[in-house]
Amino acid sequence: WAGRRLTMYLKPYLRKYPNGSWLGSHCDSEGEDDYGPLPGSSFDSDYSKCPMLIEYAANIYLNDNYEGGELIFNNLRHSLKPKAGQLILFPSGIEYKHEVSQITDGDRYSVVAFLTTEKLAILHSKITEVSNNL
Repeated sequence: WAGRRLTMYLKPYLRKYPNGSWLGSHCDSEGEDDYGPLPGSSFDSDYSKCPMLIEYAANIYLNDNYEGGELIFNNLRHSLKPKAGQLILFPSGIEYKHEVSQITDGDRYSVVAFLTTEKLAILHSKITEVSNNL
């Protein structure tokens, strides 16, 4: 990540996982099917905030007084139970496909933010410009 200047992609927001909820396996920036990743599948020239522009996800965990709710990175075969006050920052591509296991007691709270680079935002605008002129 050295040398990359990150900028806010979407404003941070509060994410609540109530008791019984979970988040299925996904990556934040690109799609996937049974054959593997689909780079560019989330590109949308009409939407300046399309998921393809997400380069990093940042999660700040606000509490840890719940059961379940582990953050699981599928491809890395790694999971962790975030602690209150912990920041977890990771790339948003298919290599960091992840999920949140079911909350079995209590509610899980975090603040989520997505980051990008100016270079990727410029690339999106140039591709959009070209596609609109076809």
